Amino acid sequence: MYTRGRGKGGRGGSNSTGHRGKQQPEVGPDGKEINPYIPRYIANAPWYLEKSDDYLEHQRSHKDDDFKGEWYDRGKKPISSDATKFRKGACKNCGSMTHKATDCLERPRKIGAKYRPVDISNDEKIKEIKTTWDSKRDRWNGYDANEYKKVIEKFEHDETQKAILEEPKTNSPTDTIPEENISNTSPQRLSKDDEYGLDSLDNDDDDFSENEISLDKGSQKKDGALAPTTRSLRVREDKARYLQDLSEDAAVFNPKSRTLRTEEEGSINDRGQFIRKLTDKAEEHKMYTQLAEEAAERGENVHMEKGPTASLLLIQKYQKEKKESHDKSQKVLFDKYGGSEHFDKNLKEKKGDLLDDHFEYSQECESPSTHELQNLKKPELERNSKTKYKEDNYYLNHTSVWGSYWEDFQWGYACCHSLVKQSYCTGNHLEKLHSSFARNENIKSKDLNQTPLSSKRKLGDQN
Repeated sequence: MYTRGRGKGGRGGSNSTGHRGKQQPEVGPDGKEINPYIPRYIANAPWYLEKSDDYLEHQRSHKDDDFKGEWYDRGKKPISSDATKFRKGACKNCGSMTHKATDCLERPRKIGAKYRPVDISNDEKIKEIKTTWDSKRDRWNGYDANEYKKVIEKFEHDETQKAILEEPKTNSPTDTIPEENISNTSPQRLSKDDEYGLDSLDNDDDDFSENEISLDKGSQKKDGALAPTTRSLRVREDKARYLQDLSEDAAVFNPKSRTLRTEEEGSINDRGQFIRKLTDKAEEHKMYTQLAEEAAERGENVHMEKGPTASLLLIQKYQKEKKESHDKSQKVLFDKYGGSEHFDKNLKEKKGDLLDDHFEYSQECESPSTHELQNLKKPELERNSKTKYKEDNYYLNHTSVWGSYWEDFQWGYACCHSLVKQSYCTGNHLEKLHSSFARNENIKSKDLNQTPLSSKRKLGDQN
């Protein structure tokens, strides 16, 4: 009976598998070994692809890794088009095929190219650039390194020109200082401010050129005591300008602008800010503007903003003529009525000089006249007088002044207690009468207060 897997050739299957393991791996058309462990659904290519030598070509990536740095063409002119009619799908504004009306950068036409196909714009050159992840984020993408060569050439040209200009300076005989002058300078004579001993040379004349200042390296001593240097043009003994005058009326040093400001310009406040003083320029400009407007109303061609200089000259000319006419009319009045001495400036100044001297008013409170001022003498009165009225003058036999006594809301004399200003003083007689009268009044008031109540009732009943 025949059974599956057993029989005559049943054991031969195991022998065949043993022989299969010893076989050599298959080789593809490209000469590479075929991996027998790749599954069939991966190794077999779809039927719609073309056959190739590489059996795994359909699984490989065909992306071009060799990326070339492409960028947009800058400055390229658009593609010229000879279109005379509006093309379907073009911009309704300019007629270009590369963009729509919403993206058009041309000025909106009154009648678009769709309805009036005149002057149709050319098509722009749009370059499609494929970028990788890195090239898309590269900040230097699109940079042309050849452009920097122009900068290098410019700097090289400047350096050559600079070297040409410096050649006569280095070759001039005045650049070097003779060794005789250097040998005369000893290290003991060197100062702190000039450690290279340049002050020992003949420096009396400061008007020298840079060639005379600079030292050549060949003039250096072998022992290294002196070194090549350039002389400082600033004399270190000089004080700073803002330290030369430290008086209160001197100019103020503004550290922010490093300038000296006078008090006429302004002052520095507590915060260290420079406050500029106001001038009368604004009022002057306002006056000139008003005069220009009045002149324009009269028909003259004057305008401060249009022609400020011409307007200012015309206004000054007008003011000069006005002053001359005023002086002329004033002179006519002075010749007719007089009084020019009151407008004499020299006399006013002379009078002002006389007024500076000390003088006192007279007892009648009259100021001295002009001719009296010229011959004015020193006053004989005491300078510590407090009033223009005469003091310590008593009338009608009084020994005190009126107002030295006060009684019952009335003024009087303290000597006699009289309340009448034109009364004759009787000495202490009135004062005694007043005192006795006051004493009697006090006694009567006391008697009334001490009377018993019963006696007061009897007196009342009798009445």
